[in-house]
Amino acid sequence: MLKEHMDYLKEYDKVIVYYDNGQRKLGSILNAIFSIQLSNVEFRKAEPQKYAIKCWKDR
Repeated sequence: MLKEHMDYLKEYDKVIVYYDNGQRKLGSILNAIFSIQLSNVEFRKAEPQKYAIKCWKDR
């Protein structure tokens, strides 16, 4: 699926991949795939607790 979108991703100066490293093996796979396919990739650690959706009861 990523291969289908490579031309689109290559149009950007930088592609940033956010991942929380919840599964080390998956993190390694993502790193390998994106690093091989793109020269403009940057990896950042996602912090889900900062992006939690908060719900309030209707009053």
